[in-house]
Amino acid sequence: MIGTNGTAILTASTMYSISQGARAEGPDRCHYCGEPCQRWWLHTDPPLVYGKKRDPLTRCPGNHYICTGCFFFRKPRLTVCYLTGGYKDVQCPMNHSWWITDKDAWGLRKEDYGELYNLLLKPPCRWALLLRTGDPGVVVAGSVPTLIHAGRANENAVVESQTELYFTLNNVTFSYTIYELEQGIRYGEEGRMAGVRELMQFLGPCPRKEEIVKEMQPVLTRKGNGAGRPKLGESDDQLAFAATRKVLTKSGKES
Repeated sequence: MIGTNGTAILTASTMYSISQGARAEGPDRCHYCGEPCQRWWLHTDPPLVYGKKRDPLTRCPGNHYICTGCFFFRKPRLTVCYLTGGYKDVQCPMNHSWWITDKDAWGLRKEDYGELYNLLLKPPCRWALLLRTGDPGVVVAGSVPTLIHAGRANENAVVESQTELYFTLNNVTFSYTIYELEQGIRYGEEGRMAGVRELMQFLGPCPRKEEIVKEMQPVLTRKGNGAGRPKLGESDDQLAFAATRKVLTKSGKES
């Protein structure tokens, strides 16, 4: 898929194909996600009718064939393996939330959210996250299925604290940064970027909050490979004195 700035964007359907050992290649374009595909499987959408509204998320509505990722993600009877262990048979992937990497794809339950926080704070270079409200595998009136072709995968050579990372919630794309997520976990979601607020409201409290707060405590010395980068012209002694004074001032021992 090509973004608005002309650069190629890795789609979640391509990421899902890679996780299953397949590749998005072929002479045609997928009806759903627009990625290259073979002429093996036809889509199941109703035919286009003049004057009738069509799915706005379908990339190539005039094409008949679909790619490997979209085909397997729409199968109604697959085994879903979960992130922290366990599995469930006879499931449709569209009724689950997903964490997808190069190696595999895992379904997500509430008991997986603690591990998911760890992955979001230290993500790999290539991954995709598709979230869906509602219980895994349960379809009720008004529930939204996970559409793999609506998801956007992340592909970065290096992931830094300010790198913008993408995920989808109910097929709507949001973004977050590791720094904003850490700040949200420590101080709360209020005032954070929209993606962080949506993410924390969906996942709930982070079980690693105390550990993250401890990691973000002020550093009193900056020698060797210490955290952060000193300002130009500041020595280690000056930085240590400034950090110590700041801590003392907060504790009320020095004004």
